Amino acid sequence: GISGVYWPRENEKQAVEHESAWNKAEVTLILSSGDSVNVKNMRNGEIQEEGTLIRSDSSCLLYQKSEFGEIEEIVYNELIVPQCGEYRLRLADGTLVIMNSESRLRYPVKFVGDKREVYLEGEACFDVVKDTVQPFIVHTLNADVRVLGTLFNIAAYDGEVNTEVTLVSGKVQVDVGSMKKVLKPDQQFVLNNETFDVQIHDVSARDYITWTEGLFRFDAMPLGQLMARLGRWYDISYEFKDQALEQVRFTGGFRKYDDIHRIVSMIGEITNVTFRVEGNKVIIDKK
Repeated sequence: GISGVYWPRENEKQAVEHESAWNKAEVTLILSSGDSVNVKNMRNGEIQEEGTLIRSDSSCLLYQKSEFGEIEEIVYNELIVPQCGEYRLRLADGTLVIMNSESRLRYPVKFVGDKREVYLEGEACFDVVKDTVQPFIVHTLNADVRVLGTLFNIAAYDGEVNTEVTLVSGKVQVDVGSMKKVLKPDQQFVLNNETFDVQIHDVSARDYITWTEGLFRFDAMPLGQLMARLGRWYDISYEFKDQALEQVRFTGGFRKYDDIHRIVSMIGEITNVTFRVEGNKVIIDKK
């Protein structure tokens, strides 16, 4: 797994601040019955779903085979991570999924048949357990990602201009309609959700999964897209006084649990744009 690599505890004080700031978010699990459970309240509780045991600790939901019989029917759960939240999920096959803010994943409690299929809206990092017999497929609104065993990130937020698939290691195939593209490590597939134009870039793929270790890195990201992301991670709204500023690009990084005032003032210094915080709203204007 990737746990040892991506979650360094630089010092416990920072870790504690990070946990307290982000653990307030209520992560919801929707069971096959339609009942919803606040995952943070499960802590040491267990839930039985169709021959599978679901356990939770403060940061991860685990699906494990239960001794209560084999059930060959596909039954789905859905995990919903709100604004300001993040959560980890270990699927029944051992695949680790780290979910970012304002994201939802629909998945079988147990994988049955010749494919492992999940449905993502939002952003998640997948560390997929290799299984050549049962390929792993992530469905998003406009693109499907087919996997054998690999580490990759998908950003497929409703309302964003692009769907992005970034490959860290292994091999994936991205399908959009009848078009199929195979990615190599350190390549990023970018689909424009409006024009369906596709581009493949060489990138430093690990920069795109630093959010799983409490760091954000951006490579020439337009401020419009950057503010949409900040709005998910922090409880803020924003307004551009001049729409041209949405296209100004920012390269840099910061800690996920830094204060929003510090973050926007840093972005302002680097981009030469004015950011003013009024309550929960950020006003962006020319200098």
